[in-house]
Amino acid sequence: MVFDRIFGTYQAEEEKIVFGTTEKPYETFDTITLHFYYYYDSVWKKFKSMNSFGDKMKALFYGPGWAPGKPRTGLLSDIPPVDIHAPIELLSLQWVSILSPIIHWSVIHR
Repeated sequence: MVFDRIFGTYQAEEEKIVFGTTEKPYETFDTITLHFYYYYDSVWKKFKSMNSFGDKMKALFYGPGWAPGKPRTGLLSDIPPVDIHAPIELLSLQWVSILSPIIHWSVIHR
């Protein structure tokens, strides 16, 4: 936002921003799963399903909405509608999620 103001490209937000994924919510706090599951579930499965080498490369390097016959970033009409008034569902913390930072801190600060 600072550089937008410096270079005169700043534009105020006109639409409400909704953060999160458009896919099913993750039901875990496991950081490994949260970091890598998308690459397995979406990218790798799409890569394996493509027939030509070119399509396999596009599955890796094009946007998540890409499919054969679509533009590089997918179609805007494929984006599901978002209910900005839907309540945010927070999952209850598991005991591992609570103990993990404590164990991590105790190992590092011996």
